[in-house]
Amino acid sequence: MLRLRLRNPEPRPLLVAASFDAWAGRIEPRPGVGYLYMEPEGTASLDLPVRLIKPEGEPPLRLDLRLRELHASLTPAYQKLYVSDLPTGLP
Repeated sequence: MLRLRLRNPEPRPLLVAASFDAWAGRIEPRPGVGYLYMEPEGTASLDLPVRLIKPEGEPPLRLDLRLRELHASLTPAYQKLYVSDLPTGLP
């Protein structure tokens, strides 16, 4: 399970699209875009029923998280996340 929890620091509600990519491994099944609605200064969570898998002997799995506010001109947020404690072995 992959859980994304975001906090809205703005004094207005936000509708955000979240997408993930994996490097040095993969996400099964590949998640589509997730949408989160956040009340002003509130939080929201998104649970994705996925498995993170990396090949044996590879560096930590890197997840790229991209956030984009819908209906706004804000620059999308981009964050790299490194995960090292995962099952190994890709077919």
